[in-house]
Amino acid sequence: MKKIALFSALMLLLTLTACKKRKEINVTSFTVEQTDYYTIEFTYSSDGDPIYYEVSVGKENNAESGKKLQLSPDGSDNPSVGMLDIDPTDQGPWYFFLRAYNPKSKAGPWSEVKTLTLGSPCQKPYDLAAWSGSISMTFSWETYSNTTTTTSYEVEYGPTGFTQGSGEKISTNSMQTKEAILDAGTTYDFYVRGLCTDGLGWSDWAGPLSYYVDQNYNHCDVPTGMSYTVSYNFFGEATGAQFEWDYNGEYGFEYVVVSDGNSPESGTINTYESGFPLYSLTQNTDYDFYVRTLCVDGGNSAWAGPLNVNIGE
Repeated sequence: MKKIALFSALMLLLTLTACKKRKEINVTSFTVEQTDYYTIEFTYSSDGDPIYYEVSVGKENNAESGKKLQLSPDGSDNPSVGMLDIDPTDQGPWYFFLRAYNPKSKAGPWSEVKTLTLGSPCQKPYDLAAWSGSISMTFSWETYSNTTTTTSYEVEYGPTGFTQGSGEKISTNSMQTKEAILDAGTTYDFYVRGLCTDGLGWSDWAGPLSYYVDQNYNHCDVPTGMSYTVSYNFFGEATGAQFEWDYNGEYGFEYVVVSDGNSPESGTINTYESGFPLYSLTQNTDYDFYVRTLCVDGGNSAWAGPLNVNIGE
């Protein structure tokens, strides 16, 4: 009987020891990601059913010295950097550890360290948008001003899937641009980043925003399809001419009317803003009309013309 009792006691002790070991919960997976300027996302799991997890974060590779924060047991949390005592302008690196607590509030071992270097301390633009009209396509964005201040922006774009660094660049102080040179029937990817004050430098790139264009925009081709229509007063007398030309995706135009045979540079060159130009002209007199494209880089195309004009009587 004593042997049986001793055997039973030994088995009970082994069982209790095994149960004790099983109650300690170990972290089996743990990832850390910065999802935006303010937020850190954790994903994690364990080999048991913890009542909660605890994360440690700090500037040292030491779990005990870091800021501690309780995480939910469902395996994902998105605490703000403020909750973690992280300065978002300090890129780090920051060190993260995780452990699980069993139903008796006993902590398991700390996980292996996860290291995260934060994105640029300059907040990147957001709410990227694009829309197109008859003569322009606009790419726009919003920017933060509550934590960092942005003074200028850089846009990069190219056909969908292009490698950043190989695209076309646009610099602007505005939160939109209409200066992208685009080909009809092409889908483009647009990125934008901001330059912050206080020495914070460039933000990370925001994007891509993909946008399909169905016509040319900002091409630098010589205008085509020039024509004019004679205008008359109440008495039916010719008083001038209204000039027109085809729009093929150009950025803007310059135009001029000169006496017949003169060069376009001999007259007053005007910039097209809206509506085709109307000139008052002398009856039965020959004139020449010229128009050229004002290109997005500040240059010009060759002149189209001359278109000979005589309004008659």
